[in-house]
Amino acid sequence: MRTVLFFNVGTAHVPRLLVATQSLRRVGGFDRIVILDPDPSPIVRAIAQGCGGTVSGVEFQKRRMHSAYVAKAGLWRHPLFDARDNVLQIDSDVLFARNVAPLFETVDERLTVTQFGHWNTQGKTIRGRVLQWEKLYPGLVAAALQTPHPAINTGVVGWRRGRDVDLLEEWNALSIHGWRRSFTDELAMQLLLVRDRLGRSQRMTVVDDSWNASPVYKEAKEKDVRIWHFHGGKHTNDAKGGAVWWSVFREAYAANIADVQLWARNFDPRIDERLRFQAAA
Repeated sequence: MRTVLFFNVGTAHVPRLLVATQSLRRVGGFDRIVILDPDPSPIVRAIAQGCGGTVSGVEFQKRRMHSAYVAKAGLWRHPLFDARDNVLQIDSDVLFARNVAPLFETVDERLTVTQFGHWNTQGKTIRGRVLQWEKLYPGLVAAALQTPHPAINTGVVGWRRGRDVDLLEEWNALSIHGWRRSFTDELAMQLLLVRDRLGRSQRMTVVDDSWNASPVYKEAKEKDVRIWHFHGGKHTNDAKGGAVWWSVFREAYAANIADVQLWARNFDPRIDERLRFQAAA
């Protein structure tokens, strides 16, 4: 079973979830869509219905900070996933530009993570994030900084629970241990990747950033992008990203998928502003 998993908390990201699921439905290459949400709202349920997906509740521990980041590393435990399912775990602030079947082929072989632009662990930004873990895992941090390893982004991760359970258990354990660190699940996976690259039997694959392309930092050529990732609100605050994202949102809005015309203005003032401008034009 080729499953695409989205994790949603609250309503702040529902316009992005709508675009993600509708663009995925358009490109194909999967068997089912699953949305996990600790308290699914009627809007999230309508979005799931609009893409032919399944929505289910999920429990996770509330912490003083980074609760959702830590929770991401434990979603694989949910009973909806069979040990043989190939799962793409993807953030809701994405847009699918190409069929995802080739990425599932990679997941069928190994646990799969995605490169972020041309960044690596010796760059200023990633180095600073990695150093936050030095007191917890000094050996892994030293190895990460000694040699330039690919910097990854966990907006797109692929796994199979039956095969990868020990790696997923470690991802979850590291994220819990480092819950105070920023980008918790991402840096936990980064450290696991460093360890994997230093080992003899490598079990993780890094695919290029065409599968997780930032409108600002991407290395892939625009014509080659398979999945856009509008991290940091770049679906509306970046001109290039906004143009790509808005085209799909506008179609969903015109078709009133998931009754989006009733709620689109409520969760993002930039969407509200653009809809008002469009109506006045």
